[in-house]
Amino acid sequence: MVRILVDIANSKVTTDVPDLLLALDEAFAYDVIGREFVDSYKRHFWDGKSHMFSRLTGKFPSGLLTRVIDKIIEFTGKMPVVEYMYAIPVLGEPICESLHGVIPRDYQVDAVAALLKYRRGIIAAATNAGKTEAMADFLRKLNMDAIIMLHRQVLMHQTAERLSNRLQVPVGVVGDGIVKPESITVVMYQSVVEPAVSKDTKGRIKKKKTWRVKDEFKSLLNAPVLCFDECHNVSDDRAKTILKKSNAIYRGAFSGTPLMNDEVTNMQLIGYFGDVLFTISNDELIQRGVSSVPTCRIIRVDTPNILSSKYDIAYSRGIVNSKERNEAIREIASRHASLGESVLIITKEIQHIHNLRQLIPGADYVHGSLDSRQRRDRLEAFRQGNLKTLIASTILDEGVDIANIGVLILAAGGRSGIRLLQRIGRGLRASESMRLVVYDFMDVGNWYLLEHSRIRIGLMKNEGFEVKLA
Repeated sequence: MVRILVDIANSKVTTDVPDLLLALDEAFAYDVIGREFVDSYKRHFWDGKSHMFSRLTGKFPSGLLTRVIDKIIEFTGKMPVVEYMYAIPVLGEPICESLHGVIPRDYQVDAVAALLKYRRGIIAAATNAGKTEAMADFLRKLNMDAIIMLHRQVLMHQTAERLSNRLQVPVGVVGDGIVKPESITVVMYQSVVEPAVSKDTKGRIKKKKTWRVKDEFKSLLNAPVLCFDECHNVSDDRAKTILKKSNAIYRGAFSGTPLMNDEVTNMQLIGYFGDVLFTISNDELIQRGVSSVPTCRIIRVDTPNILSSKYDIAYSRGIVNSKERNEAIREIASRHASLGESVLIITKEIQHIHNLRQLIPGADYVHGSLDSRQRRDRLEAFRQGNLKTLIASTILDEGVDIANIGVLILAAGGRSGIRLLQRIGRGLRASESMRLVVYDFMDVGNWYLLEHSRIRIGLMKNEGFEVKLA
């Protein structure tokens, strides 16, 4: 007989079937990237895999339940007995009759219905799909204490304000120096954890490479509802600390790119939240008229004397401080701004922001070094059209709502598919013209930069964007 005892965070298989636990252990073991550099692997003390299922205890993350059941049926030919070790809360009346100021789109309704049915899962919704509205409707229908996890100050304030407006109830925040919890609370996860410490044999405190939830925030973990916005950041150990300790029965993870990490990280996310329940892509949103139609124009740039340079030197000379590249950015931004179009320039380093501000009259910037009020004021000026050219760091990579961008300049380079799609997503929110022009660069002056350029262009083409080499 095979039985699965299902608990909130971890479940357990008990069995009298020989070798079943061993088979499940092998089925849910995944290669760790970089294992070849680890001494224990090279010395054959470790198999180089991350084991999501324990052959010794039979335990596994509860989000893998359906996958474990499928493997048991495959191995034994029988359905295991599934026994839940916790009570599922009874749904009462929703917070309000409907969301304030918006009617949910059909796909948002479908996504919420899936979350309510399965109680946990991942929503893969491209930028501009309205993840916050779907989250708001999820919270509205549950009407239970909830925490919403995320990691950026701008996103925290924006999400709390949006949820409060949609639900017409106070929404608390914990982060950016603010501690104001409510029944529904938006939490910056790095603000509620601290390094775990222990004492050595002499009683001296020493820090560990682990995290613990601060005592004053442990009560938040009792909320029966947990949402994780931009959940592709699950590899952050501070986020994992909360996810492991949370008692939430209803769990929703939201991202436009939830499973674009390595296999181990992807399976960890599934372990906390379950499988992807609903997907809507950029292409579908464009077809529906929700998102702008992107045209990606690739500008060839040849920065001299860096062809064989190492990556850090090439990035500094060929991107941040490249006279040729930055002049091309200046020309593009100035031309479009003179036509009355809003131009957003995405960078990575502060020095790059300073370099571009010196070249582009009237441009302003947002960066993590500014306090949250300054950032919100400048973003609002850009939204309202009072600021035509905004240079932003990677703090805008995720989730920040900026409508009516006409031109997006990807000045930061790099190779990350997740970040590329998020950056393009900043401009996909439908503008009056329903057109978005995206500029990126073919950096031919260095082998590393050239390879990264090719990767970015390939990702654009895979998304179905129109790509033109200028």
